Amino acid sequence: MSEREPVTLEFLACQQDRMLAELSSLRDDVNVLRAIVQRLDNSHTQLLSEARATHTQVSCHGGDCAALRAWHRKRTNDPLALPDARH
Repeated sequence: MSEREPVTLEFLACQQDRMLAELSSLRDDVNVLRAIVQRLDNSHTQLLSEARATHTQVSCHGGDCAALRAWHRKRTNDPLALPDARH
């Protein structure tokens, strides 16, 4: 077995400084990652709101078109006028 050098206060102080520097770096990394996640969450929320608004608009337009077709058919007495665009 080889003999180990004795552990000195200077060695321990250097190790503690290194660990504190690494801890500070890790905290900075966590802050950056948290900011990225918050931005992604905000973007996701906005995208979901836009998708819901678009769905609502499409639903309203679909209802409006059906009502207009029904009105036109009733007015013209032509069941073939303005056929539904649905497939």
